[in-house]
Parts: sequence; C-alpha cells; structure tokens
Amino acid sequence: MRTTRLLTTALFAVSFSSAADIAFTGYYGQSLNQSLVTENGTKIDIKDDTNLGVSLDKHDGISKYGLYYSHMSSTQRNASDYELDLNYLLFQSAVVLPVSDGLSSYLGAQLGVNRISPNFSDSDTFFATGLYGGLEYEITKDFLALGEVRWLATILKNDSTTICEGGPDGTQCDWYFDGEVLNQFQFNLGVMYRF
Repeated sequence: MRTTRLLTTALFAVSFSSAADIAFTGYYGQSLNQSLVTENGTKIDIKDDTNLGVSLDKHDGISKYGLYYSHMSSTQRNASDYELDLNYLLFQSAVVLPVSDGLSSYLGAQLGVNRISPNFSDSDTFFATGLYGGLEYEITKDFLALGEVRWLATILKNDSTTICEGGPDGTQCDWYFDGEVLNQFQFNLGVMYRF
C-alpha cells in the first residue's frame, strides 16, 4: 500500500514537471525611493540603491504566476548611520503577449509583504502591492533576457513593535507611521531559465 502511494506520487510529480513550464529568474536593478514623514513630522528620505531579486513562475499559455523576492539595503540620505533592509515577498501574476519573433511583453500585478529592518528600531512586516511590466527576449529555447519596471507600494502602519524614546516633548519615535505609503520603483535587468 505504501509503495503504491509513493509510486503514484512519483508518477504524478514527473508528469506534472514534464507538462509544466517553470521559470527561475534572477534580477539586478536600481530602486528609486520616495521620502516619507513619520507621525511626529520627521522626514525619512531613503537613498536610492541597488536591489537583487529572484522569482519562480509557472507559465501557462499567455499567463504566468509565481513568487517574487527582492532585497535592498540602503541608508537615509540625511543620516547615513541609519541603515535599513527591505525584503519583499510577493505573489505575482502577469499576462505575456508576443511582440515579434523571440520578443514578448508582459504586464502584471503583485501582492504580499515587505519586511523592513532598520538598525535603529525593531523590524516590522507591512502589506505590499504593486504593478510590473517589461520585455522578454528569447536567447535560446531555455534562456531569456528581460528588462522590467516595478512599482511597489508598502502601507506603513506601526502598532507595537517600534521603539520610542523619551524626548523633549515626552516621546520621540524615529520610525513610526500611521497609514503612510512607501512608493518605490525598481528598474531591473534579469536572466530567466525555463525548464
């Protein structure tokens, strides 16, 4: 009974992988960041910096869907000793349309979380969403090069994890937001391997 179950599972996995069109993509890009204002009026201006990312997608006809992870380390423009890491994990889905022989365009949406880890406060996880689009060029049957733009919007709302210290007026929070939106734009180049 157990052998039959293992054999059935193995056959199902092999048949799925042979019918599936899976793609692994690595990204390198530049992030442009919007400045923010904390609840107490402190301006947070995140320096534009490079980002790295990976995605794992299933291609199904003219659509593709999967997971996207992106990491960026940066500092504040007006306080370089204030560092922060941004880690996005997003479910993404896009429509892929051919442009010409070997060249396709895609446009999609993404939804997930952004884990922000400052060196001056506690890490916190926020809801993130956005849109993305770009062009894919088929170098070989299995390898593609791509260029894309992503708009990422993170809704910042702190409840309990931010550390606040006593200031001249009682309390000062360097990283405390109430419904502020962090907008970022990523300009990425990537290489995709399809199997």
